[in-house]
Formats: sequence, C-alpha cells, structure tokens
Amino acid sequence: MSVDLLDRLGETEVPPVPTDFESQLHDRVNNGLLAAQMADFIVRAMPAVFVEFSKALLYLLAISLTGREPPRDRRPTPRQPRQ
Repeated sequence: MSVDLLDRLGETEVPPVPTDFESQLHDRVNNGLLAAQMADFIVRAMPAVFVEFSKALLYLLAISLTGREPPRDRRPTPRQPRQ
C-alpha cells in the first residue's frame, strides 16, 4: 500500500516554535553580518589606510632629516590646441 508523501507529512506532529526563536535568529544573523563586515574592513580598508599613513610618515621623515621639503612631482602643463 503506497502512502502519499504529502499525506504522511500532513499527519506528522510538528513541535511548537521555541519562545526565543526570533532572538536566536537575530543573534545568529547579527553575528554573521558583523564577521563579514569586519573581514571586509580588515582585508580591503586596512591596507589602504596603511599605505596612506605610510606616505605621510615618510614625508614627515624626509622633512625632518633634510630640513627642507622634498621635490614634488611636476605635472606637465596642458598643451595648447593646434590651430
């Protein structure tokens, strides 16, 4: 005798939802989001911060050791349009 799967599922007893189900769900989701955002911050933002901070420290060190401002990169002047 073949019993339909949906009939068996309809007769199965389902336990009630725990009272703290929503708080547990929020805790798990919040922990996952926090971990993902911290990993993103550490992997992507911190290297850029270190590069920019090291530029400032190297500039300060160059001024402190030489007593004068190091030469800046000179950008070429824009070309005049041909007539």
